[in-house]
Amino acid sequence: MTAAHRPGSGPLRAPEVDKRFADPLDGRLDLDHLDAPQDLDVIGEDPDHRLVSERLNAALDRTSVGRWTRRHRRGLLAGTLAAALVVTVGTAWQLTRPVPLPDEPRLLIKSSGPDRTQVTLGVRNGAGTALTESVAVASVERRGVRVELLGLTGPGLAPARGAATLIDTTKTDEQVSVSATLDCAAPGSSEAVLAASADDYAVEVRRTAPEGETRVDPVPLVGSQQLLQLVARTCLEQAAARDLEVVSATATRVPGLVGADLDLTVANTSGQAWHRLRVSTLGLPSLVKGGTPAEVGPHATGHVLAQLYPQDCGQPIAALADGLEVRAAATSGAPPAGIDNGPTFRVPVSRAALAEIARAFTAACASPTPGAVVEQAIIHGGSGASSGGLVELVVRMSARDAVTIVIDSLGRTASGMVTAIDNPVQLTDGEGVLHAMWLLPRCIDLLSSGPPRLSVALVGFSDPGVRRPYLVDLSGEALRVALARLCGETATALIRQ
Repeated sequence: MTAAHRPGSGPLRAPEVDKRFADPLDGRLDLDHLDAPQDLDVIGEDPDHRLVSERLNAALDRTSVGRWTRRHRRGLLAGTLAAALVVTVGTAWQLTRPVPLPDEPRLLIKSSGPDRTQVTLGVRNGAGTALTESVAVASVERRGVRVELLGLTGPGLAPARGAATLIDTTKTDEQVSVSATLDCAAPGSSEAVLAASADDYAVEVRRTAPEGETRVDPVPLVGSQQLLQLVARTCLEQAAARDLEVVSATATRVPGLVGADLDLTVANTSGQAWHRLRVSTLGLPSLVKGGTPAEVGPHATGHVLAQLYPQDCGQPIAALADGLEVRAAATSGAPPAGIDNGPTFRVPVSRAALAEIARAFTAACASPTPGAVVEQAIIHGGSGASSGGLVELVVRMSARDAVTIVIDSLGRTASGMVTAIDNPVQLTDGEGVLHAMWLLPRCIDLLSSGPPRLSVALVGFSDPGVRRPYLVDLSGEALRVALARLCGETATALIRQ
């Protein structure tokens, strides 16, 4: 036993080994040879593989940076803490800062409701005529944003002055009404309205964020065709009533018919020209257009040709009493294209022109209005959900200077439908009997429309080829009693004695 292994000679140590023949696991723990003698002082040491921090400290020690860092470690620590505080505060502000409103409103506004009630006109005030449109609103604005509708905007509309309409943004399509003031008094407003399209109309929207930011922006109104038509028609009516008038007329009797050819002189008192002025075909069958459209320059006159066929010889000029229905376009320059089917409006007719037209029908409509007295009313059906009942009528017809009365079918009207059983009615000494069936409308509708008027044509002795038209009211106590049984005593006031 060597001295290195002699008892009491000191701790046992592993023999020195030439590193050229050393185990590659030397310096690391070998789990397979834990029972072998190991030098605990060298376990885990690896002088050739130092930590990154050790290498960095060694590199700094070789320069002046390490020594400077150790001398100023307190300042560096304070700066580091300050930078961390700035980053933390900035991050918190970024997460909690007020979110600005988008430049464009996140709304969809579209016209809503039936065509007839979608847009309505109200009373006229000092600023103009009130206009209201029914719309549906859908919003995808962020939560908490207050959305209010201020009013309609577009050609022919003045800024709204009413209260704003608050929108419930939680609803998909909220039905609300938005208003405006229709005012076409500004110069060139009629031209602007005629040149406008449905895309030119919008709704002013005010958005208010929870943080206090407020924006007012126009939002296009989808489906505003009814609005455009109403504004165009109303603006043209106002402009025409202000600028145009039928100042005189020449009426020539149409041979063999109760009708007259009209040459109407239209005066323009404005500084803008009216192009393609012609009679509207909506006046049929009383009024028929004739000739080419007229061009009426600023402060000038033009001629409009038409034919008038009255429905009632008792009032031959009734179709013109409220004005002449025409179509036209008003501009200050060249005539615009594509206005052949423009809106219809009325031009006032002077008293002198009306009197001249009435004289043309003096000879043709000389007979007095025929009479129609109900002598017997037989009820065949009572009131129901869709009708006030069915009544058989025996009517005593009378007409002077006539041999025949032809009953013209009016079809179903607001006053019901009258069907003549024997037609035409032959007159003896100016009197004859008409048998007819009257299908009444609902009683509530009858109270607003009144009883039907018979449309008849008289054929006389002297000119059997000419049929003189008349509208005849039904009368008689028998009819009053029948209406009282079907629709109550209130309905009897509709029948004259």
